[in-house]
Amino acid sequence: MKKRSIKFTKQKIKLLALFVSVALLLGVPVSSSKADIIDGNGGQVSSEVKVDKTAKYNAYKNTADVTLQVDGKAFEKKEIKADIVLCVDTSGSMNKKIDEKTRLDYTKEGIKKFCSEFKKINSINNDDRVMVSLCQFNYNPIKMADKSADEKIGEDEFYINLGSIEDANDCGQSFFTSNMDDIIDTRNEISVNDDINKDKFIGKLSTKSYAGTNTEAGIRKAEEILSKGREGAEKYIVLFTDGLPTISINNAYGNGDKYNHENESYGLGTWKDKKHTSVKISGYKSEYSDIHFINAQEAYNELLGGISEVGGIVKASTKQFSNISKSKYSNEELKFYTIAATAGLNDGERTKLNKFLGNLNNTGGYIDVNDDEKLKEVFEQMAMDINREISSDIAKSPVIYDIIPKQFEMPTNEDIAALKEKYKNSIDDIIISPEDNRKIVFKLKNITEAGFKATYSLKPSNYYFYGENIPTNVSAVLNYKDPINDTELNIDFPVPNVTIPPKTGKVEVEKKIVDSNGIWIDSNSGDETFPILLQGNDLSRKNNKCSYNFNMIAEPKANSESNTKSMEFIMKDYDTDINNAESFSENAPYNKMGWVGVGTYDVSEIVPMNYTLHSIEVYYLDDNKSEVYNASDANKNITIDEQHKNIKIVVNNEKVNDNYWYDKEHVDNNYDSSKK
Repeated sequence: MKKRSIKFTKQKIKLLALFVSVALLLGVPVSSSKADIIDGNGGQVSSEVKVDKTAKYNAYKNTADVTLQVDGKAFEKKEIKADIVLCVDTSGSMNKKIDEKTRLDYTKEGIKKFCSEFKKINSINNDDRVMVSLCQFNYNPIKMADKSADEKIGEDEFYINLGSIEDANDCGQSFFTSNMDDIIDTRNEISVNDDINKDKFIGKLSTKSYAGTNTEAGIRKAEEILSKGREGAEKYIVLFTDGLPTISINNAYGNGDKYNHENESYGLGTWKDKKHTSVKISGYKSEYSDIHFINAQEAYNELLGGISEVGGIVKASTKQFSNISKSKYSNEELKFYTIAATAGLNDGERTKLNKFLGNLNNTGGYIDVNDDEKLKEVFEQMAMDINREISSDIAKSPVIYDIIPKQFEMPTNEDIAALKEKYKNSIDDIIISPEDNRKIVFKLKNITEAGFKATYSLKPSNYYFYGENIPTNVSAVLNYKDPINDTELNIDFPVPNVTIPPKTGKVEVEKKIVDSNGIWIDSNSGDETFPILLQGNDLSRKNNKCSYNFNMIAEPKANSESNTKSMEFIMKDYDTDINNAESFSENAPYNKMGWVGVGTYDVSEIVPMNYTLHSIEVYYLDDNKSEVYNASDANKNITIDEQHKNIKIVVNNEKVNDNYWYDKEHVDNNYDSSKK
């Protein structure tokens, strides 16, 4: 496309100001998403900006999670390209499961999100602005079953082969692609555009139960792929690992000793080294050696330099100085990111990881992810950071003003500090406005075509507050300058609503007849009724007084379901706003629930004749805590609140006499003087 050189004179700027003023006076709509400056050929020469704001209720945290997003197109384009290699750890620990997903599953989701961000930037520019490749690293011993018959001893036996560059591979391809669908297409478990290539890219990422971690091989494979990139393109390596190296090239697994394995333990089944020497087995053991750390650090140094002292991680005596003057790339030519999934590491492993990864990057530190479910978010944010470095500006000096309604608490200082750290590459500062303590001010860095996206959480001002279509802000606006001409512009964000369901609870009461030792016996109370009362300090009422009655009977064990009654309810306190709650009172299951105020309730029983109270058991099912009250205890109570929503009460009675007179036709009144 032919380039145009456009100059703006003072006269043109004055005419623009006059036009805007006249338009406002006449009520002519002026778009706030772009500066309507037109060149001599009638072409748009300003950037276009679009904003969005969404919110969803997070039931686990009881928050409204609000997302601010800014996207757009720039007129002046940077001509910067990027080649990125994702280098992924697929060691055995990546099989760790969390909520039916493995760590590798979460990693794949993160890679999809990562590539989706570049798909957007390539689409905006209609070119190959960003190209991505993928490699993986692990370590697998040679299984005896794969050897010839005369070498086999058993199906679950292995050779301990030394680490090699073959412990890393290029996921079935050795090239970069600008078509992100090649990587993120899910038609064949992450397949490319035809079935021939279905086992390439993410589809090739896999691990085995016995796999170790050869980080050195991964770095060297990433370097090999990177060398095939485009001349003049910015270079990036993103290393993802979930632990420490357990092997390196030309060294053995674990302690690094090539031959002496007699007293080591390496996994399930019998292992053998290259000389067919048997290895003692006593379950899995991961023994780290500085030789593996040193080799991975040296592989990094050959790329970038920067680590002057290597080793000394397991044993201080192994520390040595490294020659960092022969690196292949400068810090300007190659950016090396490191992400570590650290959930499940013990303190010793964390200490080693900090020493190892602390300098294995040139982007200000490795990214520690202690929750696998956050990997997708981390990969997405990293992609946006890279996009910002290579993309053109669409908004200068952007500031978002967001006014929060009183139904929600304002973020705390700790919340703001965490947000600033999380989005430090796109946000300069976040403050609460000194003029309006309900207004959050986000001072952003210049926004590029990569866009801006940030999510923050709002807690309801009252924990028990609920309602439908609750607005999450009064108003929100983006103020910014057009990057071409410094025109000051603003755009209003939409106002997203959330529906916050009621906080519900349940009290279940069970009646048992027990012996003097408190053991449940197979006894029938006939038609005797045991009124059990909850009377208490109900914080939702002015006088705090309230009573709930359960009329219980005691059946034999075979019919024990008749011994239980329950009450489901919606919790509230005195300040809970229920003005937006009408729809809940009409729809199941809430239409069958009444309100119960949080507070402390005394548990008591009107004990019928022939019985005495033995004990009351209280079980808090939310946190597995319990209380047992004897009949003689003065205070027998339960607490209903956000921590104690589901409660089971077991009231135990002992039958101590059958000598009272009954006014009932079906009961004979026979006096027995032997009963006391």
